Amino acid sequence: MIIPTNWILPDAISSRVSKTTFGRQRAIAEEGQCLLVLRDVPRPDEDRRPGVLFWFDENGQWRSNSPNPDPSALRRHVSKYAEAQNKLEDETESAQDLAQLFDILERLNPLKRSATNMFNALQQARENIGDNPDIIEARDLAYDVSRDFELLLEEVKQSIELRKAKDQEQEAEFSYNALVASHRLNTLAAFTFPLMAISGLLGVNIPSGLEESPVLLFWFVLITSLLSGFALKTWVNAKVKRGEDGAKE
Repeated sequence: MIIPTNWILPDAISSRVSKTTFGRQRAIAEEGQCLLVLRDVPRPDEDRRPGVLFWFDENGQWRSNSPNPDPSALRRHVSKYAEAQNKLEDETESAQDLAQLFDILERLNPLKRSATNMFNALQQARENIGDNPDIIEARDLAYDVSRDFELLLEEVKQSIELRKAKDQEQEAEFSYNALVASHRLNTLAAFTFPLMAISGLLGVNIPSGLEESPVLLFWFVLITSLLSGFALKTWVNAKVKRGEDGAKE
């Protein structure tokens, strides 16, 4: 039974509430009384969210089936959504990558939808109850929360699009630098291939007159080759801006 057994509701209200499920968030008003059917804050991986009932009885008092059914229970219920919004806003500001932003977006969508439905139910109750300060305060707070969720949702979507654009630009720059390096290596190969081919064809044992040279010449050639190789490696791996190199895109 969803409605507490100690609540004596008008039949016009109780007959419109299921005995097994809360259904959508709404306000049911009849005979000067009102029953608010609300939902708890959505949580990740939760298939069914608990429902919360708030009854504005014939004496103008609010009752609730929440764990702490005091007069401020309705405001506390709406404040839970405000706390969830603040937490997601902090996570958005500290998000470092797209994976974190997508996780926030996944949790944000049901929260925003539920907060909007809660505001609509409270507005419906306000129209039926009249100038009750409790419902007016809860309605106004719910509007602020719903609006904040909407703004945060737009902010997260824009952040995702911006991160995607930056990642695509970085990938394009990386691809361009790789293309330039490949072009430089091809240029080196074009210069060295004839020499390597001729050396391979004729062999490396042709007398050159340097066979009796001092051993220092060997070390000089070795160190010079290593320095030249390091310089060529630096040149090949150097990043360039588009249009500053002769490589074709």
